[in-house]
Amino acid sequence: MGEEQDHLHENHSHHSHACETGRVSKRDRVIMLFLVIIPVIFLFRPFIAFQSFSRANSFLDAGFYKEAIHHYQRSIVLKQNFWEAYSWLGFAYQKEGQIEKSIDAYKKAIKLNPNDKQVCLELGLLYYRKKNFSKSACYFNKVVQIDPSDLNTKNLEALSYEKLGKEDKAASIWKEILKSDPSFRPAIENLERIGQ
Repeated sequence: MGEEQDHLHENHSHHSHACETGRVSKRDRVIMLFLVIIPVIFLFRPFIAFQSFSRANSFLDAGFYKEAIHHYQRSIVLKQNFWEAYSWLGFAYQKEGQIEKSIDAYKKAIKLNPNDKQVCLELGLLYYRKKNFSKSACYFNKVVQIDPSDLNTKNLEALSYEKLGKEDKAASIWKEILKSDPSFRPAIENLERIGQ
């Protein structure tokens, strides 16, 4: 009976030892989890980025600008060349009154997509409000290069040059506008105002 108990005890300890060696440590489980999750995240990053972008747009439409900013930033982390996210991030910052951050986001959008007319216009308007007329003239000019028919932005470009003390340059732009549209009132009025 004693030998039988010893034999059972031996079998039990051998079995429990086998279970311990067959176990996966917490550390190994975490490593295996990461080995599965990281490739999945990498594959689905564009999809997750677009989901964050869509969520940000919903928050922006509802007027929740801080939440929109958070989700635009998240979408950019997931998809670094996401120029649309940078563009709307700039707009959300603008709505929050964070002008420097808005300018920074818009510049990143322009770097990725130089022909974004709306972003160039927003940058021109922001610099105009900041009384940085050389930069506003530069961005308004970019808008005009993208869309030469945009006479309102051409007028803003001329006003920027006037603010810089370059009345002749401003007058030449207004005269150019009137060649395209002789009835364009702002150009007529501005030329009359400066006596040209």
